Amino acid sequence: AGRGIALEGDHHVARNLVVHSNHGDGIFVRGNHNLIEDSITYDNYSRSTGGESADGVKIDSGEGNVIRRVVSYANSDDGIDLWATTGSLVEYCVSFRNGRGEFGDGMGFKMSRGGLDSGNVLRFNVAFDNRSHNFTDNGGGALTVYNNTSFGAGWAGFHVPGSSEVTPSTLTNNISFRDTEGVKVVPTSRSEE
Repeated sequence: AGRGIALEGDHHVARNLVVHSNHGDGIFVRGNHNLIEDSITYDNYSRSTGGESADGVKIDSGEGNVIRRVVSYANSDDGIDLWATTGSLVEYCVSFRNGRGEFGDGMGFKMSRGGLDSGNVLRFNVAFDNRSHNFTDNGGGALTVYNNTSFGAGWAGFHVPGSSEVTPSTLTNNISFRDTEGVKVVPTSRSEE
């Protein structure tokens, strides 16, 4: 009826899980220094909201969280959503074919949220065939994104326009192949007070 696994607090380890067919997020985390690794999450679908809020993995808030070697696919909203976590690491993950229903966002990796200098690092990840962007800053900043591969995105492979409210992000050595809108990166700077 709800989330598959919900972890609240610090220093949890979630490993070797297969989480699927939940009405809410497959794996939900709120807290600091948690580790999710070597897991698969798929087919999480929020039927009552038209697909709006069931991510494969969602870190709602916290600091220093790690997602490693996770496969997330066919979820109604996003594959991996870092929302308001800061200083977190996502590596060696695969996110594909997310975004179902009328309102599912369909982001492969939602790397932050609007107005937040997250300082998150994403490296060695692959995203493909997501309904929207494969990788997006979602209005956040101060991201470090390198050695990732995107192909077949419904919109941009890498959508990192930033804004005047956040520190610019750094993208290095990423690949975008056959993404509908390619790469959308716009250099920004903080507004002067």
